[in-house]
Amino acid sequence: GVDNTLLAEMTGVNIPQQDSPGVVIRTSPISKPLFSTVSVVYAPPLESGRPEIHLRHCLDGTAMIGEGSQESLARDDTQAHADELLARAMEY
Repeated sequence: GVDNTLLAEMTGVNIPQQDSPGVVIRTSPISKPLFSTVSVVYAPPLESGRPEIHLRHCLDGTAMIGEGSQESLARDDTQAHADELLARAMEY
């Protein structure tokens, strides 16, 4: 997770990691639950060449939406990209 390397260094443990930026958006609270039996959905891409997306409905009602896997690098943190990611999630 975020800052695990720094936390480990405080205890004298070295955890070699590389920066791996990603993009996750959080929505405003949604009143109706997205899922009834699971907490996270990993959805396949609907278009060839696009990364899969993952959706999580949080306890506070917000939804977290990301794309790709843990190994994916995402460098586009623009509002336009966030809007496009949200639009893709709404296609499901």
